[in-house]
Amino acid sequence: MSADPGNASGKAGLADALAAAPEDKVVKILSLVDTLPNRKVADAMIAPLRPRLAAMAPVRALTTRRLLFLPLDAVIVPTHCWAPATGLIPRGILAPVFERLAPLLGEAGRREAEIRALRADDAAGIDRLGRPLWQAAAARVLGLDPEGDWAELGLDQGQRQGVLASMELVFRSIPGLRALPALAAESPEALREGLGTLLADASFCGLDAWTLVLNLLLDPFADIQTPQTGGFATAVVDIATQTAAARPEPRIRKLLEAGLARALARTVQIGRSLADQVEAMPHSDGARLCLRLMRSATLLGELAAVSGVPAQDRDDMRALRTRIIALLARRLEAIMDAEIMHGMLQFVAPPDVARPVNLVALEAQATTARSIISWLAIADPAAADVRSWLDSATALLAATADHPAASPPAHALAPHPPAPVSPTLVRFLRLAELVFGTPQALRLAAAAGWHPG
Repeated sequence: MSADPGNASGKAGLADALAAAPEDKVVKILSLVDTLPNRKVADAMIAPLRPRLAAMAPVRALTTRRLLFLPLDAVIVPTHCWAPATGLIPRGILAPVFERLAPLLGEAGRREAEIRALRADDAAGIDRLGRPLWQAAAARVLGLDPEGDWAELGLDQGQRQGVLASMELVFRSIPGLRALPALAAESPEALREGLGTLLADASFCGLDAWTLVLNLLLDPFADIQTPQTGGFATAVVDIATQTAAARPEPRIRKLLEAGLARALARTVQIGRSLADQVEAMPHSDGARLCLRLMRSATLLGELAAVSGVPAQDRDDMRALRTRIIALLARRLEAIMDAEIMHGMLQFVAPPDVARPVNLVALEAQATTARSIISWLAIADPAAADVRSWLDSATALLAATADHPAASPPAHALAPHPPAPVSPTLVRFLRLAELVFGTPQALRLAAAAGWHPG
């Protein structure tokens, strides 16, 4: 039976409308769809949004199903795009797997209320409720019957069993994957050892399993890496290349090339989308976007240095990385000018100027600034002088944090014990004097415990 042209046209029009919708409307649509009890219907409605969601990464309400499959996010693809032996998982298999797996998860699967109370950015809560869930899934998923009502997926029994084996490997590897940031903080050697163990264990499970772990490790937005994790992608590629050279199967080299190509394409595509979003946003928003942008640029720099990358791709990646660095430097300047300086001024404003102070928001902006500065110092040493902005803001935050009033009297600012005066604080105060005038600059100095003559 032929498809209804009108219906197809309507779906295409809906997809185009969703692709062009403002971000706040996309989030509202997503929140509404997430409340639907029928996940098959919900998945169909979300499908046109998925390309945008990949870059937006909105904070969504968690459910047992979403938490269960959270570690798989980086390797899930639309079912019609899936192919065997790619180290990827077709989205269509998630619903039947969860339907079969849910009754077997024991106590870990009966904590829906607690899981729904979590936010998707609550790392500690996700780890606490997710670990028993993933452990239970690792023990049960291979025992699921690959036969039954899976025919609509277009996967034969062997392919379905292969996907279940891939899921089992990910669930079993989660402790090692989630330990990588701590290993990276410890030393480059510890990181390489952890990566080598993960890839070696995966290779014992076959090439498909090895490719899946490779895809997970090279995903630009996996939580297993941080913007400051220098050398992460380089180490992954080095270890994977050594494995490929040591194994006799010719296919392993093609799988490595495919994994790199996918990482390159995803990083460039999503990096551009993120850069566009950050450029269009007011300076006071987008802390999570900035974090993802830093991850993109870190991976771009490392992948561009991998041998065998086509020259045009290398140039495109370096140009995008340069654009991201400039964007983040401008965002930092905007935060420090408009948020930190203005916020500090509110603490020392003249008594006749009463303005509310949101110290929580101010500290959040300081945290974003700190992340950007730390990253820029690694990614672009020439921009390291922006540290002085953070030093100044940190000193002033510490000096004024114990003043709850928006406009404390001048004498309340004086009792702070004298502290060593850093050149960066002097620079900050000179700039404050230039922008806000001498009286305000003197009040800022008093707030920081410095009484210039």
